[in-house]
Amino acid sequence: MNILHIDGKPGLIAADLFSESEEGHLTFGMTARSLESATLSQLETDGITFRDYLMEGFVKFGIQLTYLDSRLQMQIKSFGSNRDEFIVSHIKFYISQAGYVATEASNA
Repeated sequence: MNILHIDGKPGLIAADLFSESEEGHLTFGMTARSLESATLSQLETDGITFRDYLMEGFVKFGIQLTYLDSRLQMQIKSFGSNRDEFIVSHIKFYISQAGYVATEASNA
């Protein structure tokens, strides 16, 4: 599992990065969408599985958020696809497009 930290106010960061679609799914970045209906608060309590288009194919990954004092912690879970090695850099790109910088805390 990879962990990213994003400095700033966690609630504002999460609201900038994720949005709820009209169909009730969470969206992230340009094309990532939750597999099931979900709310922003579920990212902190349960974590959410997303599906995204990456490197000419679909990949799924899980995201769980932890709100810390001065930063947002994002845990990223991969599911064993042949594109897993590219997921973290893909997510970091989405974060940078929202105007934030993500630093990798660890790779467990």
